[in-house]
Amino acid sequence: MMIDLIVQLLAEIYNTTIMIAPYLLMGFLMSGILSVMISVENVAKYLGDKKSYSVFFASLFGVTLPLCSCGVSPVFSFLKKHGANKGAATSFLISTPQTGVDSIAITWGGLGMPFALSRAVIAFVSGIIGGTAINALDPKKSLNTKVDECQEDCCSEKERGQLYKILNYGFIKMPQDIGPSLIWGVLIASVIGIFVPDTFIMKYSEGILGMFIMLLAGIPLYMCATASVPIAVMLVAKGVTLGPILVFLMAGPATNMVTINIAKHHLGYKSTIIYLGSIIGCSLFFGSIIEYTNFGDVLKSGIPMHFHNHEHSHGLMDQIFALALVCIILNVYLMKYFKSDNNISNSTNQVLYISGMTCNHCVDSVKKTLENLHALRNISVDLQSGKIEFENGGVSLTDIKNEIIELGFNIEDT
Repeated sequence: MMIDLIVQLLAEIYNTTIMIAPYLLMGFLMSGILSVMISVENVAKYLGDKKSYSVFFASLFGVTLPLCSCGVSPVFSFLKKHGANKGAATSFLISTPQTGVDSIAITWGGLGMPFALSRAVIAFVSGIIGGTAINALDPKKSLNTKVDECQEDCCSEKERGQLYKILNYGFIKMPQDIGPSLIWGVLIASVIGIFVPDTFIMKYSEGILGMFIMLLAGIPLYMCATASVPIAVMLVAKGVTLGPILVFLMAGPATNMVTINIAKHHLGYKSTIIYLGSIIGCSLFFGSIIEYTNFGDVLKSGIPMHFHNHEHSHGLMDQIFALALVCIILNVYLMKYFKSDNNISNSTNQVLYISGMTCNHCVDSVKKTLENLHALRNISVDLQSGKIEFENGGVSLTDIKNEIIELGFNIEDT
């Protein structure tokens, strides 16, 4: 009996991996391309004083920027420090974690093109609504009014060629950011598929009740937009309607306790309440449109019929894509646990250890913020250990620590 369940679980994991692999690989590639085309520094230039335009651009950039949900908090802090107004920063904070090229691609594969495109449009609109509400209801300046002028040596990176940047970000950095969450997403989806009865899920899967259950489950969790899709696909296969599914895919990635605390620090209590209210209101509103109108039937008709059918055979290309995805994810752990450290620390350098970094966007935000202090040179930031090492040309350690804390990270005692 136990062996049969394990075999079924492995088969479910295999089929889920086969389903998501080609779309996720395409998403990785597009993320790499967008990472070269759209930089965080360029985004910051559009999020200043022109509030009506800045909210629009913030939401637009948020939807397109290849940024995972775990990396949005430090980038949000970075944008605030570079002059983004409260409405624009909030718009970015709402729209960005809901989407991403990789997330939209995998949604396309599992839930169809109409639902994937609708998800992107809803993220864009909800970002505009939230940012506009902040500017209208709480227009005063944010708690953190310090703005650092981004200098050329901070915001221009002299790195390798464009192709290297695309491949490095798309197939190394992006998998590092979402790999562990993706594994958990596939595993949870597979466990739901095998062990949770259809009758149990369908009992709480429809209407307002289903949407509120998904809302309560999603708000406090640190849910990656991409990793949540396999779970959503399995829930649909079990009979959950698309209204609650949209709420799950909005509220989970867009909110978590870490992001809420960062928002409270930079925006204040009133704007944080408006930010949360915007997400809750938009998710329930758009979820209700899908649940109670013919639009939901249109989205449902676009769901691939094979996504929950595990009896079909897989072609050679499907297996090659799946193998490639597995190798990319394995590389994440090889780099994490078997990375050779060829850099010998200089005894004259200063070293700090911080906690709270979850992805490469966290590393970039810390490094670029410290580079903007100018007197710091040869800065290195290690994601796994939290170690920061640099040559200090005259900046007080207190100022350095304050810059890091304002990004939302903690300084570890050494």
